[in-house]
Amino acid sequence: MSEMQDSFELNYYKLSLLKEEMAVQIKELQKAIDEVKVGARMFMVQHEEFKNITSHVQKSLQANILEVSHQVGQEFVQNINERIKETFKEAAQNLLTTSQNTEATLLKAQKALFLRNWLIGVTALTASILTAISVSYFYFTKIESLTTRQLVKTYKYGLLLKEVWPKLSKQDQERLSRFLDNKDHQF
Repeated sequence: MSEMQDSFELNYYKLSLLKEEMAVQIKELQKAIDEVKVGARMFMVQHEEFKNITSHVQKSLQANILEVSHQVGQEFVQNINERIKETFKEAAQNLLTTSQNTEATLLKAQKALFLRNWLIGVTALTASILTAISVSYFYFTKIESLTTRQLVKTYKYGLLLKEVWPKLSKQDQERLSRFLDNKDHQF
């Protein structure tokens, strides 16, 4: 029986060691469980805080999104307004430049027209004077060539009649008038 007893003692001893080891492991396990419980409590607390933070973040995010979208909208509108203003300024400048060019062209055309009209006037006046001189020269030359002694005589008689007419009596004036009206007479 001693063997049995030894085996029993050995088993008992092994069991005691195992029990002690289990007690140590249970203590360690208990510590781990306590730590897990503390961790779980902390997790629950942090979970609640996270929920609160999440709610706050959502609200804050919504507010930030609204604010940012408002700012982006304002910047977008401002950029569009600036581009529209720049476009209108550019168009107004182009219109002003075109208007000034047109005005300059019209002034040049007006000066050219004035100069042309002045040249036409001077040319017409010069042509009229030259024509008058030419006509009078040729006309008087022709009259001189056509003039005969008879015409000169008739002119002299006309001048004489002009001087004598007021001195004639009414009767002589009438007789002379009838004579001059008669086309059959000859000098």
